[in-house]
Amino acid sequence: MQLIVLGMHRSGTSAVTRMINMMGAYLGAEGSFQRASESNPKGHWERVDVMQFNDALFRSVSASWWQLSRFCPANIPAEARAEFERQARNLILNLDAHRPWVLKDPRLCVLFPCWRPLLEVPVILHVFRHPIQVAQSLQQREGFPLAFGIALWERHLRDALNSSRGLPRLAVRHEDMLANPVATTTALFEGLSALEVQGLRRPTAREISAFIDPRLHRQRGDDALASEHMDAKQWALYQAARALDWPTLEALAAQPLSESAQRTQQGYEASRAQQKQSQQAAVPPAATPAPPPAPAAPAKPTPPAETPAQLLARRQGAWLQGQWQPLIALTPEQIRTHPQRTRLAFYAAGAQAAVQARQPLNAWLEQAAAWEPDRACRQRTLMGCLGQRLGRSPATDRVASAWAATLQRGNALSASS
Repeated sequence: MQLIVLGMHRSGTSAVTRMINMMGAYLGAEGSFQRASESNPKGHWERVDVMQFNDALFRSVSASWWQLSRFCPANIPAEARAEFERQARNLILNLDAHRPWVLKDPRLCVLFPCWRPLLEVPVILHVFRHPIQVAQSLQQREGFPLAFGIALWERHLRDALNSSRGLPRLAVRHEDMLANPVATTTALFEGLSALEVQGLRRPTAREISAFIDPRLHRQRGDDALASEHMDAKQWALYQAARALDWPTLEALAAQPLSESAQRTQQGYEASRAQQKQSQQAAVPPAATPAPPPAPAAPAKPTPPAETPAQLLARRQGAWLQGQWQPLIALTPEQIRTHPQRTRLAFYAAGAQAAVQARQPLNAWLEQAAAWEPDRACRQRTLMGCLGQRLGRSPATDRVASAWAATLQRGNALSASS
């Protein structure tokens, strides 16, 4: 059997669902339920996935569990309904492996027309509570006016009765569960057994009393208070539910929603929408943030100082490749302070010879002679430098001639060194 609990929010459906669960009806795996809260410290006993399925149906038509003034299940788009049916069928298939199982969500009162075609052997458990106490509890939790809470109660009760018409069903009164939980649970167990729901057991009095806590009955509005906020149609519906008068209940539920409930729902929903718009208009638009400062251009890294060996290697490479400009560009300071200044001076001289710059050529040869007093060393260095690149050429001859003249002038330097 598939046990479906139908009852308005704040009507005591959680307690009834837990009692049926104690009898052995499967509810779901651990962790699949909504957590206990201040308003329901003993737990809600509602599956989170069922709530999500139902909320998705409401959203598809811009409604919610309390925004129902224009809601009708027939207006749910086909795409949303198909997605819901796919998810709900999978859930029911999993639950059917654990029959009997029980399902509870107050949204089912309004959305049971979507669920009913998917069920094989449903049994309905209605839960009734005094409408003024429902409204008081909603006022405490949601801030709803009492008249609006009563209008919601009427809508949920009418929809639940109409959509479950013709199915096997039982009813539990919230006041009975709190006043005499053991007897009420026993009557519920016997009623389910009479409807051929198998696999259940009667919970012990100790189990029942440990869960049902009359101290949690915090809203105790009575008929006198209710008469100030209910019209004649609502009052008649409540009296029939209180008496568990099924023929009268079905006849009254078949009537349209009372005019007072329609006006109250439409008026409150409109006021909430207007309030939301006012709040949004009162919030100043967020200032456009200033664009972040452009990132500073990365500083060009300072190249590391060139070592003497690196300078000589690069200039020698330039010599071997016939790139004379880097050699001509050598400054006197670079050559004079280099450890191998004689070789570097000859590279510069050879470059000057290659471009036929006679004056710089002679200047460097004279400088080389001054730096290297050994005539044979000067000759080997000169011819070695020239031979690496120029070989025997007019430029070589010019350098050699210049060198010969320099040697003559440099004899004095050699003698004095």
